[in-house]
Amino acid sequence: MARFLVPDRVCLLVLVEHYLDGHLGANARLAVLSFLSTRIHTSIDDVKSTKSRSQRFQSGRDAIDGAFSALTQSAAVLPGRTVYDVFLQRLWRLDGLDAFRELFERIPNWIRAVGEASNSKTRLSRVSPLGQFVRRCCVEFTRLQFPDVQSLWTSFCAYRAPSWKSWALRHPDEAARYDAISASSNGVLDPSYEHVGAREASYMSVEDANELTTFCIQHLQKLGGRVPEDLRTALQSWIDQQHDAGSSSLQYFLAFFEQWKAGQYSGAVESLHRYFDYSLASKAANGSSDNPRMYYQYALLHLSVLHADFDCWDESVEAMDECIATARENQDTACLNFALSWLLYLRQAMPDSRHATYKTVSSSVGSVTSEQDELIFLKAKARETKHWSLLSSTLLEESKLMMYTHNQNIGTRHTICVSERSARSAHRHACNSTVR
Repeated sequence: MARFLVPDRVCLLVLVEHYLDGHLGANARLAVLSFLSTRIHTSIDDVKSTKSRSQRFQSGRDAIDGAFSALTQSAAVLPGRTVYDVFLQRLWRLDGLDAFRELFERIPNWIRAVGEASNSKTRLSRVSPLGQFVRRCCVEFTRLQFPDVQSLWTSFCAYRAPSWKSWALRHPDEAARYDAISASSNGVLDPSYEHVGAREASYMSVEDANELTTFCIQHLQKLGGRVPEDLRTALQSWIDQQHDAGSSSLQYFLAFFEQWKAGQYSGAVESLHRYFDYSLASKAANGSSDNPRMYYQYALLHLSVLHADFDCWDESVEAMDECIATARENQDTACLNFALSWLLYLRQAMPDSRHATYKTVSSSVGSVTSEQDELIFLKAKARETKHWSLLSSTLLEESKLMMYTHNQNIGTRHTICVSERSARSAHRHACNSTVR
């Protein structure tokens, strides 16, 4: 599986070149630019956008007619032609590996040189979204070995194959010339072929698979559901393709949530250990200077929550105590506040456990305060760090404490009343006995 370059992105490069040539009307330029912006991810907001993310993955799975169908709604400069027709014409001009390589060799000419006037309409700024995208594509293509370039070319040919009929009807002369070239190449350039190398996995990159895996993990964390069967199958096929390209540890994190929701305790614990082990090994292999212990508190936090969900309260509290100690050592305030909130929940969930010491939050932070002061402390920290999930959980625990205190007060008053009635009854009984 390719790291970044896939046939879908090569088609986007062809469309960017057509946009820069200036052979588009004002309305068509705006439509093409809007289309490109929905397919290119360059900012955190775009990555977090569910709609944009879905469009990106759907375009990778669809045929070229479906992925670029929006271009048929914009008219080209030529009468009776749409932008999609001109786009196909440029796409089928790539009639060999040499023309394919020349496309990437022209990319540096699209970028505005340092110090060049900014009013140049035919050049891209180096820091613009399109500029960053084409520069990334150029760098990734330079890194490819020749077998990888050949694999990308064959995948690209299979990806554009469904558009052959639409292009051949518009350009019969060029289609005949392409047929002649295909005949001389022993069918390698056959426009109708869809060989074994054109599997769906070849249309997805490692970055896309990791992004989709992260997206699924976020939804599992927020909604608590499970990944649908069709998406799980697609993810598994993409993950299998990544083994030769350096598999990401995110697959074990996804397996951890899947096994957790499926009630597989031992499998979830094993997947969690594998995720953090592979993450640390990957960072060490990449030469990362991060301290490995900074990830320990998050492993312990997930482990504690997992233990609590399976009613292993003793193990959960032990893991949470260690998580708090590690977070304090690494000065991770966000993890520390969240762990303190969970410890407060664990203490209230099982207050009568005989096998574990459910210490108060105040003892963990090194002070002696009441439960109400602990809640005030957590609410203040949540508002300070804008950690709204922590604030909501703290408010929930505060409401539980108020209800518990209120019920306890009612029970105390009821006990006092019963005791008073019993005392009065005993006093009357004693008086009656004395009279007799």
